[in-house]
Amino acid sequence: AQDPRLKDRIDADRIYFGGHSRGGEAAAIAASFAKLPYNPDTGEATKTLNVAGVLAVAPTDGQYKPGDRPVALDVPYFLVTGAWDQDVASLEGMDQYMRARNWRGQLMVDYANHSQFNSNWGRLDREGLEALALDTGNVLRKEDQQRYLEVAAYAFVKDRSLFDDIKAYVPEAGYALATEPVSYVLADFEEDSDLTTASAEGASLDFTGASTYEEGAFNPSDRGGNNHVARLFGTLSLSAEKGAEGDFAMDVAAKRGRADVRVKLIDAAGEAVEFHPDKDGLHAALETGLLKWQYAAKSWEYKRSLETVRLSKEAMAEANPAFSVKDLRRVEITAKSLTEIDNIRIETAD
Repeated sequence: AQDPRLKDRIDADRIYFGGHSRGGEAAAIAASFAKLPYNPDTGEATKTLNVAGVLAVAPTDGQYKPGDRPVALDVPYFLVTGAWDQDVASLEGMDQYMRARNWRGQLMVDYANHSQFNSNWGRLDREGLEALALDTGNVLRKEDQQRYLEVAAYAFVKDRSLFDDIKAYVPEAGYALATEPVSYVLADFEEDSDLTTASAEGASLDFTGASTYEEGAFNPSDRGGNNHVARLFGTLSLSAEKGAEGDFAMDVAAKRGRADVRVKLIDAAGEAVEFHPDKDGLHAALETGLLKWQYAAKSWEYKRSLETVRLSKEAMAEANPAFSVKDLRRVEITAKSLTEIDNIRIETAD
């Protein structure tokens, strides 16, 4: 900011870090260093910057761990990744997303590969003989792929309300979108291995209405992933000691096909509201064959990403004016097919 050429062109209070691939990981590391007085590996003093957020595009994760610890972020974080990524195929950025503890969001774009999020790397995600093994017939046009990134970046930096209507601004390629502001989290399934416990104090889970219920790692590419979720077929009931003012939301992903869930919220007075997210509007697990041999062997990977379903305060009031989410006592979630569920919450901030 001392460079005269940059005078009045940089808002020092709103600096965003961004990067692609290893640069996406580096952006998160740099943002974390801005919050530390010293580099944990060298002891050198770090720069003091007001980081407004991190935009990571198809990033790696864990290639460098400052102080031998995973990078945790307390600034807004947005992840953009492609389901046809033939380089970072395990979609590692979803692990960094899980460790973001401010506003966070992630967008997975069907048929988007690794390289075409920028204009310099060409169409192929590999070089030389490795490139000959790639199946590229389904890869999204670079103009469409970069349009997704353009819209996501603008929404993240300029106007996050655009995420509510992102479909109006992007090509029809298919995508999964999750956004999570600061929230009162009822259950995120990270706390322990006890299937009856939840995240919020005094909250508990009852899965006697489920034919399948387990907790485990979310595997976005049938491999990899450190985020823990609930796998549900049937009905899961969550009991809570209190609610909060805000929208009700949770993240879902189908193991195959599309998620089909119904949710019922009940308050202390027994008043209830129900909602059934539009199944056709949710993301379908994308069957991928990133390498040519997979077609001969009929060996597929199913690319999935958690996406947010949400019931707004306004919708609750319209459905039942007597219902009070602040006095929420019970959440009943019914999955019509095997569905992974995470981050059951009341969103208390914009």
